[in-house]
Amino acid sequence: MKLGVSTTIATAEIYSQDYLNLDEKLFLAHETTLDFVEKHKLAYAELSVLDAHSIKDIDQKKFSDMLSTHNLKYTYHAPIFEINLGATSESWRRLSAKQILEHIRFAESMNVENIVIHPYRSMGLDSFFLERIVKSVLTSLHEIRAGGDTSINVLVENLPYAGELFSSPDTLLLLDDTSFCYDAAHANCAGFSQTEFIKQMGNRIKEVHLIDGKKNKMDTHIPVGKGDIDFKETYNALKNIKYKGPMILEAFSIEDAATSLKKLKDIFR
Repeated sequence: MKLGVSTTIATAEIYSQDYLNLDEKLFLAHETTLDFVEKHKLAYAELSVLDAHSIKDIDQKKFSDMLSTHNLKYTYHAPIFEINLGATSESWRRLSAKQILEHIRFAESMNVENIVIHPYRSMGLDSFFLERIVKSVLTSLHEIRAGGDTSINVLVENLPYAGELFSSPDTLLLLDDTSFCYDAAHANCAGFSQTEFIKQMGNRIKEVHLIDGKKNKMDTHIPVGKGDIDFKETYNALKNIKYKGPMILEAFSIEDAATSLKKLKDIFR
């Protein structure tokens, strides 16, 4: 299986530095991640540009040149905090889809394989509007695919909390003709076993996110081995569906990434 890491390993430390401007933080977080990937002989880096950045203000050539100096494969995590592809407000939904499409067009020149998106932000009355929310997500996905490079997989990620829409296989599978990014910690936080969730999603899983957590608790991205996820179970369940795609570690520090990778390599060998 093809291990990689996300820019989450560098985000907190670098974005907290007041002496750097926003552009410098973006590039340094990515350079730090890419160096880590090469040092640890990994296959993938998952790129991400936080909501606070304006895509049109990023020096795209400089970004592409930075990536081209590394012989790596890339995926891309789209922004999540100000986006709601399932919004019942049509204006918010359209704006969210437009923003995601801007990120996809930015990422197209980076030769990325997958774009990972969160489908929805809860508004607290989800059960009353399930049909409408699902329709909104499907409409947004259609607009995003129609406006972007069809060679890139647009993947919906399972959300982390029990009872939240799109945290369960049942609600995710309402999204017809959609492929997924399986987040092991999110499934665990939502109360599911690794085997149960992966078996139901099957070959529609095209990317996997790995970090530890505690069942039915907050999603806190704790290092592998510090939570209660059985990653051997994760590994075996993925083997059973013949999964061969990228597996991205979403640690929150370089130190956590290094210790987590060591444990994962021992489990996955």
